Amino acid sequence: MNHVKYSHVVIYMIDSDSSIRNLDFTFVKRIIAEGRPVILAINKWEIIKPEYRKKALAYINKQIETNLGELNGLKIIPISTIME
Repeated sequence: MNHVKYSHVVIYMIDSDSSIRNLDFTFVKRIIAEGRPVILAINKWEIIKPEYRKKALAYINKQIETNLGELNGLKIIPISTIME
């Protein structure tokens, strides 16, 4: 976690086809404890069918709310290498 000390902002990336694990939340909590803002990038967004994307974001937000509590408020950005 030494590299976080030298960062202005940390982009934490997870794949859209996997749940956010407890280890992910541990890392995010540590980053926030260092006083750094965190952006959660959801990679491979193209594999989520368009009709399910709103539900997927709601699910991710619920996971964050449940696991981070008062640390909630992360900026979430779905990303994809495929242009739509």
